[in-house]
Amino acid sequence: MKWNKIFFNKRYIRYDSRKSLLITFPKKSDLADYYFWVSKSLIGSVREDDDLLGLMYGDDFDFTVFKENHFGEKIESKTVSGADIKGSVCR
Repeated sequence: MKWNKIFFNKRYIRYDSRKSLLITFPKKSDLADYYFWVSKSLIGSVREDDDLLGLMYGDDFDFTVFKENHFGEKIESKTVSGADIKGSVCR
C-alpha cells in the first residue's frame, strides 16, 4: 500500500476533539458544505510555526463525508476516495 499526503490549512478545522478532527472543505471546492472526521494519528504539522497540516492516507482509504442542516443534524453522507479529497482541498 502506498501512502499519500494532503496538505490543508488549520482554518478548515471545524472541531478538535481529544482523538480526532472535524475538517471542512473550502467554499470553492466540489465538496463545499461537506465535513469529515479524521483521526489525529493521521495528522502532522509541516512546520511548528505554520498553519499548514498534513493528512496521511493509504491508496485504498475511503472517507465518509457528510452535510448538516442548520440544526446540526446529518442530512446527507457519501463515501469518497482520498484522490477526491485531495482534489477538493488542494485548489
